Amino acid sequence: MRRRIVLTLTVLVGVIILILAYSGIQSSRDNMLQLIAQNGESMMQALVTSAGNNLAASAIVEESSAQRLVEIGNLLGRLLDSNPQLVDTLEYWERRYQLARIDLIAADSLVVASSWSEYVGKTIEFSPERMAVLDSVFSNRKTTAISVPRPSALPQDNLAYLATATRRGILLLEAPVRKLTDFQESLGIGYVIRQLGGQDAISYAILQTDSGIVLASRAISPVIAIQDDPFLVSALGHEQTVNRLYEFEDEQVLEVVRSFKSDVMPSGLFRIGMSLNVYHQLYIDSLKQLGILSLVLFALGIVGAYATTSIKKLQVTEGSLEQLKSMTDEIVQSLEAAVVATDKSGRLIIFNPLAERIFARSSRAVLGTQYDDVFTDDELSLKRTRIQPAQVFRGEVVLNLPDSQRLHLLISTSPLFDRAGSVNGGVSLVYDLTEMKRLEANARAAERLSELGTLAAGVAHEIRNPLNSIAIAAQRLQLEFAPAGNADEYRAFLQTIREEIERLNAIIKDFLALARGGQLTKVLVELKPYLNEIVSLARLETDKRGVAINFDIESGLAAEIDKNEMKKVFVNLIQNALQAIADDGDITIKAHKVPSGHVQIDIQNSGTPIPLEDRNRIFQPYFTTRPDGTGLGLAICRRIIADHGGTMELLEGEPTTFRIVL
Repeated sequence: MRRRIVLTLTVLVGVIILILAYSGIQSSRDNMLQLIAQNGESMMQALVTSAGNNLAASAIVEESSAQRLVEIGNLLGRLLDSNPQLVDTLEYWERRYQLARIDLIAADSLVVASSWSEYVGKTIEFSPERMAVLDSVFSNRKTTAISVPRPSALPQDNLAYLATATRRGILLLEAPVRKLTDFQESLGIGYVIRQLGGQDAISYAILQTDSGIVLASRAISPVIAIQDDPFLVSALGHEQTVNRLYEFEDEQVLEVVRSFKSDVMPSGLFRIGMSLNVYHQLYIDSLKQLGILSLVLFALGIVGAYATTSIKKLQVTEGSLEQLKSMTDEIVQSLEAAVVATDKSGRLIIFNPLAERIFARSSRAVLGTQYDDVFTDDELSLKRTRIQPAQVFRGEVVLNLPDSQRLHLLISTSPLFDRAGSVNGGVSLVYDLTEMKRLEANARAAERLSELGTLAAGVAHEIRNPLNSIAIAAQRLQLEFAPAGNADEYRAFLQTIREEIERLNAIIKDFLALARGGQLTKVLVELKPYLNEIVSLARLETDKRGVAINFDIESGLAAEIDKNEMKKVFVNLIQNALQAIADDGDITIKAHKVPSGHVQIDIQNSGTPIPLEDRNRIFQPYFTTRPDGTGLGLAICRRIIADHGGTMELLEGEPTTFRIVL
């Protein structure tokens, strides 16, 4: 009897333990599935936000490309009007601006001149985009018309067409419009999808439209079309993230789906398949352990060991879930863009390493603080996002740093929503365009200087011929003719003529310096003694005024230069510095080799800083702030540096510093 009671109690306790254990396994299974779904929704939100920002950045860059094509067309049109012989050099202009083709077309659609000689004398080939811009100009509705392919989120090759009216006909330019493939490979939607798909816990990540799969993290078998799957059709109709259990390639996954709509590509769905292998394996293992427990219930001594094993398994499961949850954070940290995010109360919750570098702030110092306290002027529009959550803010801004430097930033800010559709914060992606802007400015300046140099040679030649005739006439008047009266006044007039001729010759000499590109005799020169020799020319004035000239030149530093031409550069910069500083000021010349192997030379002075409104104009020919200046000095200096294959720029901030890189 006692044994029966013990056995019955043992069986009852065992049954109760089995029921409780099975219920716990089912509850843990459901909780684990919910955690995986929540993590998938977080990754989907990051993916959709990244896709929208990528499209915005691509549209801005493509708009800049179209504007550049208009500037090229207007320039060639003006050159052709001023010099009709340029029709024979269209092939040169095609290569120079990397165009696909240039045609000069008469009113009867006949090709008068072309960079492709085989088309001269033929009727222009029909193309809807080509004929549309030609018709706009031929009908006198416009002087310039452009046709640019519709933007797309995907890499593609198309042609843009621009027609502009000239005196000899319509100038038609064709230019390849190539998507920024490298940009998209490193920062775009495809990059994020590949990063997601490369994780162990992710089976696949795809972007699918009605026409099929657009982007995928890997090669996958054909999937069911959207219109054939009611769940996908329903997901496409709203903007909420949804999930389901789905059979994919003989494997059950938790699929997270969200619609993606854009003006520049067909509407579609982002689909992320969360692998359930670990989840199923853990569930199967738990059931096996439960079966083993049922067989050894009577040996209550092993219950503690089984409990310990279950706890360890649960810890492993929680660790896997934590690793899966941290995946989104790793993606944010590795993005080649600054990411700044706030919660719904305005506290900073994300501040990735690139944001630390751009804004010169530590994430430890700003995370958890109010966004308004860190960005007092709402530079990233995250405060506006909280006030106007239905609006996405994007565009370029200029950020002034405390050290007087300015950053050109491309910013795209979007609100974040929770599952209920309420605003849960905001995220801003920031791209640093400062270096790109600087390079574009240098390229434009070099191009303008080159064009002005070509013009300078022709103008100087035309002026010198009559000037020589005037000089000869003045010489004959002095030697062969004698006035009947007022001899002193007569000689004074002749002296004035000779002085003005000399002054004009000096101006022409400076003007011609702009047209001497490429005429260099380079030798290897050690910079320290070379610069010492140049500075000695200014010692008389510096000693008289008490101006100190300091050197910080790397020992043994040498560069291949044209000594005479570079001497003009350094003499001009030192003279400008002397004119800018007061007595007892100082000039500092620094030179060293940078990691890229180039030689960097900085010339600083303690004088009055150049006004902000003049900084972008100082290298323009004939711009000067001195009554006796010609405005050609810095333009000639920059031309000489460009002929050496280097760059010259005025650095931001103080002291006034001109930097030369050879």
